[in-house]
Amino acid sequence: MARASGSERAYWRLKGNHVSSIGAYHPVKEETRAFLEFTRHFLKNGMKVPQIYFSGQEQDIYLIEDLGDTTLFSLINEKPGNQITPELISHYRNALEELVKFQVLAGQGLDYETCYPRKSFDRQSISWDLDYFKYSFLKLHLGFNEQKLEDDFQRLKDFLLEAPSGFFMYRDFQ
Repeated sequence: MARASGSERAYWRLKGNHVSSIGAYHPVKEETRAFLEFTRHFLKNGMKVPQIYFSGQEQDIYLIEDLGDTTLFSLINEKPGNQITPELISHYRNALEELVKFQVLAGQGLDYETCYPRKSFDRQSISWDLDYFKYSFLKLHLGFNEQKLEDDFQRLKDFLLEAPSGFFMYRDFQ
């Protein structure tokens, strides 16, 4: 079992007869439902996401295509001294082209009612992300002035909420 996210999701790589897939369990059924519905929508629109092989137990388990272990982050770490090579730049360029497709094309016709925990990236959602960053990274690795950080967070939230928001935002693309 492996945890690869900030949620309670658990993943297992299942192998047999030269085939591999990923089994997942997540106790928050609404979040799993959102993942499955979004994935179906993205597949229907030709986006590069894993195939869904199975979902069940009232939507808290699913089986998806195994796309391997390689991530953009792992590609950086395997280069001596974390060198930025032309090959790595090409991978990042491809990833950004896919992100644009998700942001611009894949969001069309998406049912935002299935979003979890909120159907828009509003002030509350931004606050949750900033708090996650603060408690899961900053407090563990850096010292900082709490009040100045909160003042900066408020300015950042105000700035972000001025941006147009009538489109899909792929938050997990970080």
